[in-house]
Amino acid sequence: MQDNIKIQDNKLESIYEKLGKLDTIRQKEEFLFDVLREAEKREDYGFVAQICDFALNEDYEKFGTNLRSSALMWLTSYIVSNIQDKNKRDKTEFASFYDLQDAMWKFKWIVVELGDSSAISKDRINEINQAMFDYYEWLDFSMAAYYKALMTQNIAMGDVREAKQNYKLWQELDKDEMNDCEACEVSERITYLTFIGEYEKALELSEPILSGELKCMEVPHITYAPIMFSMINLGRLEEAKNLLPKAIKLIGANNRTIDQMALIIEMAVRLGDYETALNLARKHSKDILDTNDDITILRFFIAVSAFDNKDYQTALEIARDFDVRNGNSYYNDYLNQFYSEYKDH
Repeated sequence: MQDNIKIQDNKLESIYEKLGKLDTIRQKEEFLFDVLREAEKREDYGFVAQICDFALNEDYEKFGTNLRSSALMWLTSYIVSNIQDKNKRDKTEFASFYDLQDAMWKFKWIVVELGDSSAISKDRINEINQAMFDYYEWLDFSMAAYYKALMTQNIAMGDVREAKQNYKLWQELDKDEMNDCEACEVSERITYLTFIGEYEKALELSEPILSGELKCMEVPHITYAPIMFSMINLGRLEEAKNLLPKAIKLIGANNRTIDQMALIIEMAVRLGDYETALNLARKHSKDILDTNDDITILRFFIAVSAFDNKDYQTALEIARDFDVRNGNSYYNDYLNQFYSEYKDH
């Protein structure tokens, strides 16, 4: 990357043009971080806000959690700093209320993903979690979405105790306009129940999703892996095998959820369909690995460790980074249990 990027004008079109010449997400993120640093040096805060908004807009590209969380924290602070009377009882009277509400929606998505990058420290995760709590409290939003986001974050960080605690708080609180759609709500409950080993309950909840009664832009894409994992653990292998091609077709057709393919490859290995697993790994490895959120990379190398000891060693190194940050041995244990059962295929 260029050491000293000089932005000649402040039009987003110039940013689009430069980004279009870069090949990978990593290169694009490095470029945007450089752009932000240069704009801050110039105290061009309006332009910084534009770039942050752009980085958070998934219509162009879904950038990594480190960039998006930094952009969200900066943008929200900028919006709040421009509110004249912060003590108004009716926050909907703020001129920028809808910009602020949009930022609160993004907090839900990004707090969920903070555990997905080992580059984000525990202190930084706690700082952003606290910011979401403070903003939601200030705006009088229900904390249900906050505790749901924490629960999902806990799952990514392998923390069963905290996940159970936050699930309980999520379920106990009243919902409001910050609530997700019903399909997403049910999907997250399935993921949680699978995570804590309540496989029967997870599959009971999955029926309206599998029937197509409940669906949205991301469901059932993000729900297939936990459903199949539950089926496999209950010995319902034929059901899981029947679901596999449906999951492959749907996820493979949507680049926004391609990270789920790493989990689907793992499910194929667990089902003994090694040829399908290898074919999927070869076909999708470039897209799966083009990310700064190394949880997806870890999941990919866990899945393919069944075929190559070098991939196992790679997975071991990444798992170590996550476990050190998370303060547990969840990913090391998960990897070694999987590897001991499926290696040499």
